[in-house]
Amino acid sequence: MYENKTVLIAGGSSGIGEALVRQFSNRGSQVYSFDIQAPQSRLEGVRYEIADVCGPNSLRAALSEIAGPIDYFIISAGIRDEESPEGLKMMFDVNMNGAANLFGLSKTRVASNAKIVQISSDLARTLSVPISGYAASKLAAYNVAKQFAALNEGFDVKIAFPGPIDTPLFRRGKSAERIAGIKPRSPEYLAEMIIALIESDKKELVCMNDVGVWTYVLR
Repeated sequence: MYENKTVLIAGGSSGIGEALVRQFSNRGSQVYSFDIQAPQSRLEGVRYEIADVCGPNSLRAALSEIAGPIDYFIISAGIRDEESPEGLKMMFDVNMNGAANLFGLSKTRVASNAKIVQISSDLARTLSVPISGYAASKLAAYNVAKQFAALNEGFDVKIAFPGPIDTPLFRRGKSAERIAGIKPRSPEYLAEMIIALIESDKKELVCMNDVGVWTYVLR
């Protein structure tokens, strides 16, 4: 299912994206990672491209390096910033506009039967007040994916709504005690759940953390 297939992962240098790079690489895929920052460690055989999802020219240049049609496309690129006017602008630029750029510019490079996964956030379903700006930007990215799916019925577009995942982005500004209380799951856990979503006939993956008890549902 994955051997010798072409996989593009946006945001593949760290966190969830890095875990997905490993999942697909271990399955024999030719993996391309797009990220604005270089990875701390590189996997043999993976093509790492420096690409800014907010910059159409940067994305076009990176996409031109991909040989052949893209069979699996995972959009994991995203940021969380301060809930300030400047931070809100940055989050919507990356999380919403970045997703729109990725969907729009990759359309002609994706195989007709490709599977595409947009990674949103469980917070997009609840719009938690303390971080409503981040949650709203992830909800906006979800709506970008839904609109793309509606306008391009040939592609199999799926959405993931992860709960707290133990990434550098998640840990920023949190004490060790708070992290222990939240009990985040590992990026590898979510990567495995996304593989399960891809292999299913379902369209959405919801991972929930209820007082430290994790559950997930494919729907």
